[in-house]
Amino acid sequence: MKKIMPDNPEKAGAGSDHTCRMLESLLERCSDAFFIIDIDTGVIRSANTAARQNLGYERGGLAGKPVAGIFSASHAGRDWSAIADELRKTQSLTLHMSIRRSDGTFFPAELNLKYQCCGNNNLVLAIAKENRQESALAAESVTGLLDAIIQAQSTYISGKESYKVFNDLLNVILSFTKSQYGFITEYVDNGVDIPYLRPLAITNIAWDDETKRYFEENRFCELRFDSRSSLISAIIDSQRPVISNNPSVDKRSGGVPEGHPALDTFMGLPIHSGGKLVGAIGVANRPGGYDNSLAEYLHPLIGTCATIIEAVQSQQLRESTEAELKQSEERFRTIADFTFDWETWRGPDGGYVYVSPSCERITGYSREEFIKDPSLQMKITHPEDRDIVSKHLQNLESKDVQHMEFRVISRSGQTRWISHYCQSVYNADGEWMGRRASNRDVTRRKLSEQELQKEKEKAEKATRLKDKFVSLVAHDLKSPLSSAMSLLKLISSGGAGVLTPKHQKMLKHVINNGDYMIGMIEELLNISLLQTGKITPRPKFIDGHMAVVSAIGNLSQVANEKGVEIENKIRQGTRLYADPALFGVVIQNLVSNSIKFCRPGDRISIFSPKERETTIAVKDTGSGIASSLLPNLFKHEIKTTTLGTADERGTGLGLPYSYDILAAHGGDLALETEVGKGSVFYASLPSVKPRILVVDDDKTTRRFIVSMLKKIEVDTVVAENGADAFDMISDGGLHLVICDIIMPQMDGLELLKKVRRGGHPASDIPFITITSDSSMTTRELVFLAGANDYIQKPFAEQDIIPRVKRFVF
Repeated sequence: MKKIMPDNPEKAGAGSDHTCRMLESLLERCSDAFFIIDIDTGVIRSANTAARQNLGYERGGLAGKPVAGIFSASHAGRDWSAIADELRKTQSLTLHMSIRRSDGTFFPAELNLKYQCCGNNNLVLAIAKENRQESALAAESVTGLLDAIIQAQSTYISGKESYKVFNDLLNVILSFTKSQYGFITEYVDNGVDIPYLRPLAITNIAWDDETKRYFEENRFCELRFDSRSSLISAIIDSQRPVISNNPSVDKRSGGVPEGHPALDTFMGLPIHSGGKLVGAIGVANRPGGYDNSLAEYLHPLIGTCATIIEAVQSQQLRESTEAELKQSEERFRTIADFTFDWETWRGPDGGYVYVSPSCERITGYSREEFIKDPSLQMKITHPEDRDIVSKHLQNLESKDVQHMEFRVISRSGQTRWISHYCQSVYNADGEWMGRRASNRDVTRRKLSEQELQKEKEKAEKATRLKDKFVSLVAHDLKSPLSSAMSLLKLISSGGAGVLTPKHQKMLKHVINNGDYMIGMIEELLNISLLQTGKITPRPKFIDGHMAVVSAIGNLSQVANEKGVEIENKIRQGTRLYADPALFGVVIQNLVSNSIKFCRPGDRISIFSPKERETTIAVKDTGSGIASSLLPNLFKHEIKTTTLGTADERGTGLGLPYSYDILAAHGGDLALETEVGKGSVFYASLPSVKPRILVVDDDKTTRRFIVSMLKKIEVDTVVAENGADAFDMISDGGLHLVICDIIMPQMDGLELLKKVRRGGHPASDIPFITITSDSSMTTRELVFLAGANDYIQKPFAEQDIIPRVKRFVF
């Protein structure tokens, strides 16, 4: 027998055991006693059921036993090694030997031996039978089928085209079954089309020149067996062997085309793998027809077909996947390589996995240089920026998206600004794969920003000089003008003699203009002081209702003289957080402006809009404001003032000043107006919830105070000593301190003194001190240190809540 040596020994070794198992499967179905013997060792590898039963052994009982213990030659000097040598030469041998049963008895038998190569295994196939001719034919039949299996596997392993493999298998099947024609197909179910069988090998059954040409042209193309009324479709539907020995009357048969060779008998066998249909074998026109025993006998060969079909499909899928992967990789690499930005990917070891070619356009260094030297980025980083880049590179495993801007020095010596974004990369299993980064050259933007910053600084300097100039001029003008006005008013009152009516009228006009100029100067001074920071809001919690009462009181006489009614609808206890004096100026300016544009009988209503308690709205029924004035109403540099309904003059600076005050508080001033119907000004302040620090070393006292404060809608924080309290006060954001006097580390008195010292940012924060010491000396000491109130322990809710409300309401 010819020994088949595959091109790929590794694959061949892997397939040897599989081939032997195929041989064992073939023999298991035989009624004769078969043995598989290792020719080199003379040990029985396996025996089929018939052999075990004849010799009285259980399953596996013969495996591993030496031939010498089971078989004995009928003539002297014939041991197994001599038989093996003769087999290697002749390939087959017939012997008359005695066979030993499990109970020790012997019986004579004719033993037909055939040398068989299964991959890397050299075996002897032995059949024990009384009729020599039939046993030889049986052994020849089995080994012929085994040779076909080995040949098919070897052909596939050696890398031959799958068409060749299946064509050889089909020829073996046709010869073995004595059939006229047939096919081997694979099962295709793509989820879109109706499932069908696609030929892998098919007998050329062309019945005219046209079909012969079509077959040759489409041998390797997409042929389909997809008829739903045929013996072939019956294989798909039943997934069981389909045998029809009279197709002309078989209801499953759809007949054959005109001119097609006669279909006398047919057998279709499904090919399964892992419980699923992967293909089918069909043969036709066996003399005498087909039966189930033949189908069973072909089972090992069907298994080989299943193995090779799956291998071919896996190979096709792998090749398709590899092609798609290659195409996808090419697309993504093209995108990456042609990106405008400098893209990088550092692996877990800090080295570069990928660097885009654009790095050379930005830095002058090639991608190969960066990949070869991962520290090159640090080397070209500007010396002043190396610390931040170094710290960043030490934190590559961070999951956060990180951004920084730094400078690099290019190969040509130019400084380039880089905007760097990066984030960690993970694969589908969650394994950290390093960090991806995108580096964009933002040199132009940075240079523009630097130029803009210089221009901004110049503009701010010019503005400061202007504000300083305005402040100085206004201050220098106010003093002599005030003196002149005093003299003019003295003359007008008759203190310098009697004036004629004409002179009195002229003098009154001069005095009115002088008062107007002084008012304007005062407004300019206020605006200048606010803009230059000489006036800064010092907000406190105030009652909005009382702030409005104060403003109305200052303007009530002017409103009464003009016949305008003012109504305060602000709820008592409306909590606002603002500088009392500055916010009072805003309310007074808005009410004064409304009076100016009201007519006798008009009304002014001051209220808080619904769900906007930190907004004070001033609404009037006056003449309204022309739309042409609205865009510039809050600008200092554009004069928008107009005469009131009684020809009242204004400086035009009150509304811009009010707008600046609210902006300094973090608030806003807005307007709604309609000519002839009136206006509504909205003075809005941020909503601030009081935050109170409770300082006491006694945990019970702290909890008691905090529980009481919860009833008045405030936030509380606690500290157990003066040192911690001082740090918390210095951090800002507090509005009141309730502090015990006697505490460890830093007592309350020392804390109070330290906060009240000049220069501390919270030096004016209100302090309420608490102590169990009832001496007058202690009381005097805390007030001298700057305390705002004093409570003696033990105390009740009514002792502390009213005191707190003084400062946060």
